[in-house]
Amino acid sequence: MAAAFSSFAPFTILHALTIVMLVAATAIAIVIGRRLRGTRWLVPFDIAFAATALVMWVVEDAQHLLARPLDLAHALPLEVCDLEGLVLALTLFFRLPVFKALLYFWGIGLSSQGLFTPQLHDGPSSFHFWQFFFRHGGIVGGAIYLVAVHGYRPSWRDWRTATLLGIGYVLAIVVVDIGFGFNYGYVGNARPDQPSLIDVLGPWPWRVFLMVAAAVAVFALLMAPWALRARARSPR
Repeated sequence: MAAAFSSFAPFTILHALTIVMLVAATAIAIVIGRRLRGTRWLVPFDIAFAATALVMWVVEDAQHLLARPLDLAHALPLEVCDLEGLVLALTLFFRLPVFKALLYFWGIGLSSQGLFTPQLHDGPSSFHFWQFFFRHGGIVGGAIYLVAVHGYRPSWRDWRTATLLGIGYVLAIVVVDIGFGFNYGYVGNARPDQPSLIDVLGPWPWRVFLMVAAAVAVFALLMAPWALRARARSPR
């Protein structure tokens, strides 16, 4: 029994139960947020949500940076989910259009992969397990919260912003990965040690182009319902 709580493997009952727990937590946050809409209590609730996300971002990244020996291949806050953890807090604090676009498209389209194919070995007995899932769940849940509570409706301009910034991120991080032998963003010449979609995308560097194309397609799918909705509502 102790071994079952000290390690984690994807696609297990533990994995499924964890996802169910995160879905329930997201639903509760949305119910509370919707009940608070139109009252003076929604802003404090958003601030509490944002502050929690910011604390989690600082704690996790500080742990990596302060670890000894320092492992620069994993310690730098350069993964998409590292950036999205900060974007989540900034979106709820400031609600700027660029942050909303990144939270919605990158959060649901990219950070959700951390929930479906977690790169994690520590089980529930480890603080890192809870930190990992609550961070990724908070990002995806925060994007859904933005839609369900704050009425965010993405536009093709938001899609373009998220896509161009995503391509810019890949171009920059590929240079870092090649220059230092890292694998940030999973676009370096290495594979994750847990199963992931990268396993079926072929050899490096060609899979990087497939990853970018897949991300752009997923962003378009996330935009499609809102584009169809806007088209249906437009006067003929």
